Amino acid sequence: MADMGQTENRRPHLFEAFDKLAAVRQETPREEALARMPEKDRENLVRITQAFTPVMQERHLRGALVLVGGALTKPFPRKDIDVRMIIDTGEIPEDLGDEYSLALKKYQTTKSILGDMAKRVQRVVVKEAVGPQVLHDHPNQLEHEGTLIVEAEGATPIEFMNTLSGNVQEFVSNQTGEFSFLATA
Repeated sequence: MADMGQTENRRPHLFEAFDKLAAVRQETPREEALARMPEKDRENLVRITQAFTPVMQERHLRGALVLVGGALTKPFPRKDIDVRMIIDTGEIPEDLGDEYSLALKKYQTTKSILGDMAKRVQRVVVKEAVGPQVLHDHPNQLEHEGTLIVEAEGATPIEFMNTLSGNVQEFVSNQTGEFSFLATA
C-alpha cells in the first residue's frame, strides 16, 4: 500500500514535467511578438518581411519567416533580431550527400531570396553574410548553418538564419523555446 501512495505522490510531478516540456515550444501570435519591440524595430521588421511572400511566389517556393530568440524573451535594446528563413524543399542531408552540401545549397537560396527582398524595401541593405561552416574536428558536422544580417538606419539589425529543415512543419516540431510566424508563402 505504501507503494501506491508513492506512485500517487509522483504522478503530479510527471504531469508537471509534461507541462514544462509543452511550455518549451510555444508559438507567440505575430502581433503580440511585434508589440514587444520598439516602434522603429517593429516597423523595419514588418517592411522587410512583407517582401517575403511576393518574392517566394515569384520563385514558386513555399516557406516561412519565423522570429526566434531574444527578441521574444529578453528586453530591448538587443544586438540583433533573430529570424529563421525556412525554405520548404523537402530535401534532407542525404539527398545531397551530407549536411554541409544541403546547408550550402539552402544558404545560396536564402541569400538570393533575401537579396530580392532587400531590393523591394527602401533603405535596407544586406550588411554581412557568413556561409555554412563545419566543425574543424568533425568535418561531417555543421558548426553553423549560415546567416545574413540586414540593416536599416536607426533600427536593430536583423539576422536571417539559414535553416536545414526540409519544411515548416519539421522546423516547428524541432523548435524549442518561443517562436512567432512573421510571414508565410
